[in-house]
Amino acid sequence: MSTLKALARMVEPLTPGMPGDSAYERFAADPLLPLLPVVDGSGRPVGLIERNAFLTRFGGHYGRATYGRRPVTLLMESEPLTVEASVQASDFATLALSDADGRQQLSQGFIVLDGGIYAGVGLLTDLLRATMDERARAMSALSELAADLRVSNFELDRHRRLVDAVIEHMPLLVAVRAQRDGRILLINRIGATMLGATPESLIGRLPGAVAPSWLGRQLARAARHLAGPAAGRDVRFRSIPGAPPRVLHMAQVPIANGGGEPLMLVVAEDVTEIRRSVSRIAELAHFDSLTGLPNRAQWQQRLTTLCGEAVPELALLAIDLDRFKPVNDTWGHGVGDAVLREVSRRLAAVVRPGDMAARLGGDEFAIIVGGPDATVTAMRTADAVIAAIQRPFHVDGRIVQIGASIGMAVVPEDCAGAADLIRDADLALYRAKADGKGVWRRFSAEVRAAVERRQRLEEDLRHALDNGEVSIHVQPQFSLIENRINGFECLMRWHHPEFGAIPPTTFIPIAEEAGLIGPLGEWAIRRACMLAAQLPEDITVAVNVSGSQFGQPGLVACVAQALAQAGIAPERLELEITESVLMAEGPQALRNVGLLRDLGVRLALDDFGTGYASFAYLQRFAFDRLKLDRSFVEGLPEARTSRAIVASMVVLARELGAAVTAEGVETEAQIAALRELGCSDVQGYLIGEPAADPFLWLPPEPIRIIA
Repeated sequence: MSTLKALARMVEPLTPGMPGDSAYERFAADPLLPLLPVVDGSGRPVGLIERNAFLTRFGGHYGRATYGRRPVTLLMESEPLTVEASVQASDFATLALSDADGRQQLSQGFIVLDGGIYAGVGLLTDLLRATMDERARAMSALSELAADLRVSNFELDRHRRLVDAVIEHMPLLVAVRAQRDGRILLINRIGATMLGATPESLIGRLPGAVAPSWLGRQLARAARHLAGPAAGRDVRFRSIPGAPPRVLHMAQVPIANGGGEPLMLVVAEDVTEIRRSVSRIAELAHFDSLTGLPNRAQWQQRLTTLCGEAVPELALLAIDLDRFKPVNDTWGHGVGDAVLREVSRRLAAVVRPGDMAARLGGDEFAIIVGGPDATVTAMRTADAVIAAIQRPFHVDGRIVQIGASIGMAVVPEDCAGAADLIRDADLALYRAKADGKGVWRRFSAEVRAAVERRQRLEEDLRHALDNGEVSIHVQPQFSLIENRINGFECLMRWHHPEFGAIPPTTFIPIAEEAGLIGPLGEWAIRRACMLAAQLPEDITVAVNVSGSQFGQPGLVACVAQALAQAGIAPERLELEITESVLMAEGPQALRNVGLLRDLGVRLALDDFGTGYASFAYLQRFAFDRLKLDRSFVEGLPEARTSRAIVASMVVLARELGAAVTAEGVETEAQIAALRELGCSDVQGYLIGEPAADPFLWLPPEPIRIIA
């Protein structure tokens, strides 16, 4: 068998269509695997993936995301260095090292062929060892021939010069030392430079006796490392004192010496960048690159391990950020990323040592709490997380206000096993968001039933419009100036065939989360316009528009079409929006405000006074009506603070040319106080509860007697 074929290592090859993750898994499973050949269906090489080059690329910024699922053809050397097994090792080395490209390719490895078919892979160290063995055998044979035939030493010198040239051009540290005492007998100039020395200062010396003393100590330490059983070891070197350390991967193999003193061939490669890439890959595999928290993979592994250890108690907190999407939409992903990093720091600050906070992706986080007191600790942690996330975030001069909803489940009290724990924590999170967000809920049988009922309602709501289950009820609005009903607010009602009346506070959030609010909102606008067409022309109709609908570009076209079909003047339709809509839905919502005003539709700012930036929006948009939240009306007429707030809002609205409607009016005393304070309109149960027929509150048409 030829020398090259004997040295070639058989490695199961890849095919061009395999993904980059397959190569990563191969290298991860075998730390000593140097090369991965890529062959076609006939077994002929079409490429080569070298471990160090692959890990450097794969470990770079977004490396795994870029190459992981793509074909290995993106990562391989498409014209690999190949050699037929029948070729002499020294001849192949001489040819490959004859130019810079060949030296670079050879340093990455080569493929050995047998009749053009893949037969294995080889490394530069393998080739160097084979060349040295061939040299020793050739030198011994030539020496004997020269002695017997008294021939010239020309051939002997030529062969020696050839091998020396090969060694000198190796892009690695190459040295030969005596096995008996470790003396350095040969070292190439590249290798000496890697050590911060010259060949002349090293040859003939013992490692520990090399000057200067710091280099001698490093070489002695390396010699001790190489004396161990491992095939190769990493050794940290400094080329000069105080310089950043470099990592050299060193290996040694015995070489023949024609019956002379036993020798060792030492080869070393600078793998500093490779080790950094390997560390980066490990970090990418287990930690979130944006926040530095453990990622989903590490979280899942930790959860599975803890559940398998049958710990006394294990709690999981599933965390979802509230109102985070508008942050990205309004201010961009740079601000969103900054908020996520700060969220991660706040989470890390509230968890105990030994517990784990992780980012699962997007705005989803989780905390694992273990130990005999896991349940109590998890409850306290949930409270701390909600409080921490509610604090304002200051990013680039902006104040960002978000929140967190949390679902909690406990093993073994609530469920058994990691999969059940994740499912039940998610169900509890679903319940927390349904309960108004910004709260935490623990899993229970009642939570499961509530979630299942909510899912049932979502499915039934998809067909409610087609089945005629949704209707419009109206609540009258009363003018304190004209002492008459001057408008109605249209409110959607859903009568479920099995569960009866479903309140809007239940089905509107379901519609928004399920993506159904668009069709429902458009239907409500069309129905309101049709209702207005049946009412006297001095009566307006108001429709409350949800945030997700107001942020859609098709809203204005829907309103224009509804007005045209009903044949009513635009000013008879009033759209009610909240400040949170303008804050949350971003630029499109702001554009819609302007387009609707241009259309002539009246705009009302609902729940005025309860938002974060009321005066900023009042200054920017000319609202026709401000609707005071019921919380300011409840204290009337006795509470001084309520009177002061209402009075100041009325004055502000008057200066802006807007009407003021007080909501939640339930007593005559409140009516008197509001009239005294200058409020123009009121709405509430005292005036009338929502009903299907608006003519309940309107006077009948006068009877005309025709003479």
